[in-house]
Amino acid sequence: GDPKQSRAVSKNRLQAVALLTGGQFVETHEANVGNAVINALREFRFSYRLFYTPTGVPMAGWHKLDIRVRGGEGYRLRAKDGYFGRRAP
Repeated sequence: GDPKQSRAVSKNRLQAVALLTGGQFVETHEANVGNAVINALREFRFSYRLFYTPTGVPMAGWHKLDIRVRGGEGYRLRAKDGYFGRRAP
């Protein structure tokens, strides 16, 4: 197949996975990979991770998340849209 088309498909898949998982897709030239890694580490260092235990909802199925920050001016929020729950074993 066409290498350019294959790269485009791979890029689209990576972008989709990043979006679904609350991540970020960053495309950079190999000469700038070091800067991209440093920026990712800096962003991670200044980020918060929230954990929660849902109550009053079925365990299995899709659960949409709606995350907001009160007085959120100056904050950048990146989160996944939801998650698939499983039945407890």
